[in-house]
Amino acid sequence: MTFKQIIWRLIFPLTVILFGTLTKWWYVLPVDAPDTMMIGFPWAFLSDGWHTSMSLQIFILEFLADFLVYFTVCFLLVFLVDRYLTKIKISNWLTGLLWVFSTMIFSVAVFIASFPEHIFEIKRDWERQVMVTGFKFTWTHQDRPDFTKYDPNNLLPENKAEEISDFADFITKRYEENLLITGIHQLTSNSQTFDFLKDEENLYTEADLKKIE
Repeated sequence: MTFKQIIWRLIFPLTVILFGTLTKWWYVLPVDAPDTMMIGFPWAFLSDGWHTSMSLQIFILEFLADFLVYFTVCFLLVFLVDRYLTKIKISNWLTGLLWVFSTMIFSVAVFIASFPEHIFEIKRDWERQVMVTGFKFTWTHQDRPDFTKYDPNNLLPENKAEEISDFADFITKRYEENLLITGIHQLTSNSQTFDFLKDEENLYTEADLKKIE
């Protein structure tokens, strides 16, 4: 079996299957746009649409670049195995199985992309700030992260956050000290320990004072 046959019988359908099942999700904050979920590895080629809730933005150059990366990885792996480990022999049933799965994935992708609300662009033309990423299978749902944790208006520089924390600790300690002093004062003023002095006779007067020269 020639390597050209291996490409069409193994590498290409395997690339489609991997590309359609394993990907990377991105949570980003675009400039002048709402927080957005994106998909694609190593480059995000698909993102939420902004004009309607069910729409998508699809970036063609990023899509082609990602597919080429997947194909290159599969090509190198198969080539190295075939060249240095063992000659690859692909049975007809395996080829048929791979093409069935890859055709199903391709058909689903074409069906989703055919929705009229989607927007196709040559490449992404807006800036973004990547907040958090991760890998997932394409059929699993990734919850959108909590926006309040990544809202730039809620984020403080680390040194400012430390200053605020120190100031809050200082206020807390002063408040606790004031409570303690107030409590002691109340205990003292309400105590009857020295009430006997009010009933004692005056044993000394000003006449008993002596001037020391």
